[in-house]
Amino acid sequence: MEASFQKVAKYCSTQMQEYAECIDINPDNWKSKCISEKQNLTQCAHTKVQDIQQVKIDCKTQIDNFNSCLNQHGNDHQQCVEVLQNLNDCHEQFYKKIN
Repeated sequence: MEASFQKVAKYCSTQMQEYAECIDINPDNWKSKCISEKQNLTQCAHTKVQDIQQVKIDCKTQIDNFNSCLNQHGNDHQQCVEVLQNLNDCHEQFYKKIN
């Protein structure tokens, strides 16, 4: 996922910084307090990083599984390490395919 992260950081650095700052100042309720910052970052990534759209298609199952895991386990992210690894593997396979 590093490749996508780097592209988003390059083209959406302002939105990424705003989202990170919002999370930092709202550690207990960032999910509800940082909705607009997250939406701005998502919109920027969709607009400026074309790979993101295709990754979301190719890795939809892994993304859905990871989101479900996070929703199920709340802040206990350790429960989702294996699911995250599956998502990362899919992501890496995508970038190997297009490069």
